[in-house]
Amino acid sequence: MDNTPLDVSAIILNIIATMISFSVIVLMIILIMRTKLLRRGLTFISVGFGVAVFLHLLADSLELAGYLGKGTLMDIMPIFIAVGSILIFIGCYNLLKITRPINKLTEEVQSISTGKLDIELSGIDRKDELGELAKAFNRILVSLKLAMREQPVAGSEISEKTKEI
Repeated sequence: MDNTPLDVSAIILNIIATMISFSVIVLMIILIMRTKLLRRGLTFISVGFGVAVFLHLLADSLELAGYLGKGTLMDIMPIFIAVGSILIFIGCYNLLKITRPINKLTEEVQSISTGKLDIELSGIDRKDELGELAKAFNRILVSLKLAMREQPVAGSEISEKTKEI
């Protein structure tokens, strides 16, 4: 009889923790749907951890309430780890999916900074943050080309000074 209040309070605490964990997961899923690629990768990683914690807390609550037998939690733990790992993998994949194009755009912008204005920027057709960045750099490139045409003497001086740097 002494254990009953402790078990009930443990069950209540686990249910509260489970509800909080579930709410965080729902908020993160909403973020995944509303964000673009870079934040999406980080959010998937967070959801992976959150889902694993949520499933663990849920199973723990069910075990404390008597719906699951003792030791069942350890039997189903590999499922929690697998689900969390898959979501974390998806997040890492999304991060890799954006770092490669960022490196390519960085190389192209560095070429522009040395005076090479006949370059075509990649990523302009993308619908994420990288596409917006590529479009902004492309507008700068077009402005530079127009300025160079209007003042050829100043343009050659700028080109020479950028090579010196």
